[in-house]
Amino acid sequence: MRKILILLVTMLLTWECLLPGRAYGEDKNKTNNFVEQQKIGIVLKMSDNRIIVRSLTPNFPAEKAGIMAGDVVLTVDGRTFTSVKEVIDHIDSGKKGGKVVFAVQRNGEAHTFKVEPVTLKVRPSYMKIQSLLLENKKVILAVVVSDVKNTFDMKREVYDSWAEGVRNDELTTMESFYLKYLGKNENFSIVDRSRTKVIMDEFRLNQTGLISDTMRLKIGEMTGATHLLDVTFARYKTDQGHNDALNARLIDIGSGTVMAVDQMRSKHVSEKRQ
Repeated sequence: MRKILILLVTMLLTWECLLPGRAYGEDKNKTNNFVEQQKIGIVLKMSDNRIIVRSLTPNFPAEKAGIMAGDVVLTVDGRTFTSVKEVIDHIDSGKKGGKVVFAVQRNGEAHTFKVEPVTLKVRPSYMKIQSLLLENKKVILAVVVSDVKNTFDMKREVYDSWAEGVRNDELTTMESFYLKYLGKNENFSIVDRSRTKVIMDEFRLNQTGLISDTMRLKIGEMTGATHLLDVTFARYKTDQGHNDALNARLIDIGSGTVMAVDQMRSKHVSEKRQ
C-alpha cells in the first residue's frame, strides 16, 4: 500500500510531463510538414467501367451540394474521366475558392451539381496511402510505436507507466485516424495491434528506437502487412515548459523504402511561468 501511495504522489508531482499533449491539430504553436489538399468529401469506386459515388462524408461539400451515394459520374467540369484517381487528381489541382461541376446520372435522369472544395492540411502518409488505394493497390497497415522518450526526471516505474500510456494513446490515435478516413475502402485494412505487440516484445531487448530490417520483415511475414507506420514520440523539457515531437514513417515492408514522413511539433508553456 505504501508503495502505491508513493507512486501516486510522484505521478501528481510530475503531472505536467505526464500529460499526453495530443492537441497537435489545435495548438497555435504547432508546426508540421502537412500538405494542402482540396477535398469535397466523396468516395468513388469503379463498377462496369463507370465511376460510382460509393459514399459521402457528412457535412462536406459534396453532400451539401446534393450528390448522393449511387450516383453515376458522367463528367466533371465537362470532362470525361476513366478512373477514380483521375477525378481526385482533377479536384485536388483546382484553385482555392473555385467550384467543381459534377454531372451525374440518378435513376436514369441527369443532374448537375456545383461543389466548392474545402482546403485541408493532410499528412504526407495519408496522401501516399490514398494514392496507392486510388491505383487499386491493397494496403494492409501495421502501426507500431517503436520509441518513446522523455527528458523529465522521474522514477523508473513512473517513466514506464507514462511511456506505456503514450504508446497506447498514439496507437489509438493513429489507428482511429486512418480507419475514419480510409476504412471504407475495401483495399485498406489495419493489422490488429495484439499481433504486432508479440513481435515488438520479442525484439524488446534489442530495441534501439529504430525498426530493424529483421523486425520489419517479420511483421510482414506474421501479419500479412504490406506497409508499416513507424511512430516515435519525444518530450523535451524547456525553460518555459516542454516541447513534443512526433514522427511517423510510412515504410514499404517488402523493400524497406520510406514512402512518406509525418512530422508534428508542439510547444507547451507551463501555467506557472506564464
